[in-house]
Amino acid sequence: MEDFEFIIPLNKEDLTKLGSGSKNQYYVAEVLSVRETISALKDCFEAFRTVEERFILTKFDVLYSVMVQFPQFEERIREQAWELLSKGMATTVKSIASKLEINGDNNTPSVLNTLKMTTYLFCTMYEAFETEATQPNISTAVKKKGKPKKSDSGFDIDIQRDKVMNIMYQLIQLPINRLWSPPIVDSEFVNMFAATCYKTLENPTVSHARCKSTRESIFQILGTLVKRYNHNLGCTVRIMQLLQNFEFLVSSLASGVAIMVNNFGCSMIISDVIREINRIDPKDLNRDSSSTRNYANFLSELAEKAPSAFLKVTSLLSVYLDSDNYSLRQAVLSVFGEIIVQVLTGEELDTLGKSQRDQLLGQLMNHVHDVNAHVRSRALQVWEKLSTQGAIPLNMQHKALDLAIGRLQDKSSIVRKNAISLVTTLLQANPFAAKLTSKELEAKYELEKEKLEQMAPGLTPRCSQRTKKKMYKYRITEEEIWNAMLPELTKAVTESQNDSSLLENELVAQWTEECTTWENEENAIQAIRLALTEAKVKKAVYFAERMISLFPENSEEMEASDISEPENAVQVNILEKMKGIFVPLEEDNYSEKSDNEKEEGEEEDDDNENSEQIEGKDLPPEILKQKSLVKYLKDCLSFTESLLGALATLIHLLGSKQASDVLETIEFFVLAFEFGLTEAIAGIRRMLVLVFSREQTVKDAVVGAYKRLYINLKSSNSRVSAVQIVKNLTTLVNGASIGELTSLEELVSEFVKTGDLNKECIQVLWERFTMKIQDTTEIESKASLMLLRMVACAEKLTISSNISVLISVGLGDRGKEDFRLAYETCSALLKLVPDRIKSDSLTPPLRFEEDHLMFRNLKEILVSGITKMEDTYYIPMSGQAVAVIYQLADVPDIICNDLLKEICTIINKNYGDENGQLSLSSKILSRLLALFGHVAVRQMNHLDVNIFCELKRRERIKEEALFNKNKRQSKNKRASRKSLAADTTLKKDDEEDEDEIMGAVADDAEAEFIRAVCENEVVLGDSILGKGMALLVQVCLNPGKYSDIDLRTSATLSLAKCMLVSSKFCDLHLQLLFTILERTTEPTIRGNIIIALGDMSFRFPNLIEPWTPRIYARLRDNSNYVRKTTLTVLTHLILNDMVKVKGQISDMAMCIIDTDSKISGLSKLFFTELAQKGNSLYNVMPDIISRMSDPDAGVPEDDFQTVLSFIIGLIQKERQSDSLVEKLLYRLSVARMERQWRDLAYCISLLSCTDRSLRKVQENFQFLVDKLQEEKVFEYFTQMLQNAKKLAKPEVKFLVEELEKKNGRSSRKGYR
Repeated sequence: MEDFEFIIPLNKEDLTKLGSGSKNQYYVAEVLSVRETISALKDCFEAFRTVEERFILTKFDVLYSVMVQFPQFEERIREQAWELLSKGMATTVKSIASKLEINGDNNTPSVLNTLKMTTYLFCTMYEAFETEATQPNISTAVKKKGKPKKSDSGFDIDIQRDKVMNIMYQLIQLPINRLWSPPIVDSEFVNMFAATCYKTLENPTVSHARCKSTRESIFQILGTLVKRYNHNLGCTVRIMQLLQNFEFLVSSLASGVAIMVNNFGCSMIISDVIREINRIDPKDLNRDSSSTRNYANFLSELAEKAPSAFLKVTSLLSVYLDSDNYSLRQAVLSVFGEIIVQVLTGEELDTLGKSQRDQLLGQLMNHVHDVNAHVRSRALQVWEKLSTQGAIPLNMQHKALDLAIGRLQDKSSIVRKNAISLVTTLLQANPFAAKLTSKELEAKYELEKEKLEQMAPGLTPRCSQRTKKKMYKYRITEEEIWNAMLPELTKAVTESQNDSSLLENELVAQWTEECTTWENEENAIQAIRLALTEAKVKKAVYFAERMISLFPENSEEMEASDISEPENAVQVNILEKMKGIFVPLEEDNYSEKSDNEKEEGEEEDDDNENSEQIEGKDLPPEILKQKSLVKYLKDCLSFTESLLGALATLIHLLGSKQASDVLETIEFFVLAFEFGLTEAIAGIRRMLVLVFSREQTVKDAVVGAYKRLYINLKSSNSRVSAVQIVKNLTTLVNGASIGELTSLEELVSEFVKTGDLNKECIQVLWERFTMKIQDTTEIESKASLMLLRMVACAEKLTISSNISVLISVGLGDRGKEDFRLAYETCSALLKLVPDRIKSDSLTPPLRFEEDHLMFRNLKEILVSGITKMEDTYYIPMSGQAVAVIYQLADVPDIICNDLLKEICTIINKNYGDENGQLSLSSKILSRLLALFGHVAVRQMNHLDVNIFCELKRRERIKEEALFNKNKRQSKNKRASRKSLAADTTLKKDDEEDEDEIMGAVADDAEAEFIRAVCENEVVLGDSILGKGMALLVQVCLNPGKYSDIDLRTSATLSLAKCMLVSSKFCDLHLQLLFTILERTTEPTIRGNIIIALGDMSFRFPNLIEPWTPRIYARLRDNSNYVRKTTLTVLTHLILNDMVKVKGQISDMAMCIIDTDSKISGLSKLFFTELAQKGNSLYNVMPDIISRMSDPDAGVPEDDFQTVLSFIIGLIQKERQSDSLVEKLLYRLSVARMERQWRDLAYCISLLSCTDRSLRKVQENFQFLVDKLQEEKVFEYFTQMLQNAKKLAKPEVKFLVEELEKKNGRSSRKGYR
């Protein structure tokens, strides 16, 4: 047994080829067959029982035969062989341990051979099991994911894997090197162990969470191999290979290498891996993106677990920042961030550490502007993490904020998202103040700055003794300095008491050692003062705690102070002692920290510049403290101003198409509002409209934001909470625009549906509306009523159960004196009306009798209020009042007719003379005419909708009654014969068809009747309204006589409303309306007329159609309001197919270049929507191009190209593009003016050229040769052919090249 030497082979087959080598080297004489091996296994078990681990010396060939022919053996035989090897390996480890302990270095070669042979077979056969486990087959492919099943004999690879790692770890912990001579373990033996570990890692199962202990064991083995057996190079190479080939191993390798670095000191592996990546050709890195991504993720995750090991290799990592591969740049930035957060942050950071930190921060700053969006995004993410962890130095806070603000308008959505998130995080973690109210900060800063000027007006580098004495005269109160520093100190004390992390700090040992040198309390005070001077807050707190514990007898000598109450008495005592020690300090921590960290060249105020020139020892402590306070306020104000400067951009981002932008911006504005940025209310109000967003996540975020700001209050008293919620919502209502109120209505409805606005809040709203709560103002009362109306959108019972309250308060004495209150009351009452009246409903609508108190009060308000000139809200109120009458009264036409008569009677009585002439003011006349318009349009709506639906409802009730009657009669009759039953069924079907026809005829008759009433009786009849039309027309016809702007506005709008009622009346006065449209100088009147014409186009399209060009002409109006209104109306009419699209649409196209961005945006939106309506845009494209390229139109060439580049870009269908090319080619061939040549050629160059369009160009080329003499035309065609060449198929490229040749020859020679 001692006559041979076993050498571990590189390949298992090599053991059978060594017979010709050294005669002392072991080799396998013969590989046994499967049958022979099964028989010989029994002898192996017997030999193991006899000689234990030494059986391998004689039975190696048998187990080697099993290993070589592993797939050919049955599972049972393989497991038996494995069981024998496992026992043999375990016995070998125990035996070697005892022999090394007893014999020391005097061991026979047989011990080493036994170890090598057993270990070789043990590792090799285990790898065979692992290989089989990782190879997919038919049976495993159909299995579900999860833990693999055990074999029939109970063999579990997971259990065996743990046993293998345990045995291997036990073995390498022994001093096995003493078995070799010289005592150096063979590299083959080490590599064999390592190969087993790497093979195990290649199994995807090992990466599962349940195998965490196995992975840890593997890397403990590898760590030992690297540390004791010089496996560093081999480990680096294998890690690179694993990263390159197995993506699932990235996290496992990162965690494992971290174990090796932290527990075994194998930090060289990191630098070796980085060097190996550096050696890879950059082209290969770019080509193999998967491997590069694995390297990057590995470095990023490893840095999180072992950041200190990366500190020494930052220079190697910096090379990657110039790499073309963005994944590596991302990884390096992440590594730098982890180094700063976990290593280069803390109060004990020395000068070298600060320098390293600043260098890394500089790299992070630079790559916020990286060319790749992913890298910019990662840089911002790292900055956000630094801010969260408090790792950004004070002098870098503004720079970080400016970096984030600068990326808010980035073209990439992911960069914008992270930029907004960084701004939010910087605000949340700012080291300045919990409330950043700009006005208060500015006032405080100016005050303290003025104090500093008074204390040191002539501060110079060298001060005379006289100046120094003068400076000592001025003292700042101790309370002001203490209050400025108290939040930071209180936070440190609280953390020390509540968080044990301070006691676990590595520096505590040094601090404790310093405490042992204190001989008395004075030494402790000096140490605390020194710590505060050096800005080491935690150290100072620790010393204060130690001083209290070491010198308790003197604790009562400290003078009590007015410190804000911390959580317990211990904290109070610590802060009191800190204050007593701090007061005589010459410098505070904030001053030194701010001054030392300030970069060279940073602009400062004169007082700061002067004070920096003098050493601290030359300045009195009062001035130093005042200087630090001014510096603190200045930084705080500067930070706030930077945030305010970004608000406009952030408000704009609320309208972004990317949901991520909107969500992050919402979070910012919520936080900014909580931090006291009063200017953030603009963004809070801008968020309201997003409650209608189609993105559910955005809508939920808006609801959640307002709930957080206005609803979720921390109060144990539900009544107090309800009052505060109502007050919060009232602030939103006050000053809100119409659009914001509409959005707020939807928001309040959501709150009611979710129960956040509960019954107690609603009760408070009623109490504030009725002013039962003391000190409630009129404005708050009206705001509460508006909120109640919004609540009614989700809960109509809120209004229906309190109608009497609304009438008695809103339409009572207060309503008579306050038309705005009456208006809001009417709006609330209208919530009783369903949003849409169902014509098939059998339930009668909610209506009140004619003499109901509601209508009596409304009538009184309208009649008496027409002469109350001091309240200018009469006209809007009267419109709502008339709406309430028509929606809720049984006979609204009678009520309104009486109302108009009574008003006219009062006017005749009070303002008429003996000759029947009226001399009333224009204000009263405008109110009367407005009332005519309200009544006319409501009467029309009442007839068209309410009366028509009521007639249908009653008819349906009759039909239901008749049907039920026939049904009861049919039950009493029985059919005598089947044929009779069949005949009856046929007759019944015929009767049903006849009933349907009769029902349709009846509906038509009712509609015709209603139309006749509208046409002939409402505004043209003998009613008071019809008689008032003469006065209305007279006012509109005589603008010189009736020159009051409000009167003419009211009269024109009422005339337009009345024209909507009757086509006859409309036809009579249409010329008058368009005359007013063209001649009036008031944009409001023109805008109102355009809106009314839009309604008339829907109601009387044949009447308005001839006048359509005059409507389009308003797109060239000099008023932005009129142009925007016209564009909005035309957009609505065209997209809803109410008017035909004609050539005048070119005027809408010109709005794309309007100077008003809103008009331009609306125009682009219109054409975008039009492009989605089949061939609508394609059909009008030739007219648009023709009209805009007409020299008489006078469209500048640049404007033409801007408009057409946008519109043609909306043509996406290939067939449409080909057809347009053909049409434009024909127009180009017959065009006579060079400007038209350029315009048409430009349009052709914008269209995508397909095979068909290129052939059309070739067919018409002979007609285009003369046009190509124009330089621009030649350029456009060249550009078109170049674009076509890039996208053309191979068979078409020949055609493109031929056209290019023709184009070139034509430009040089011309047409011959």
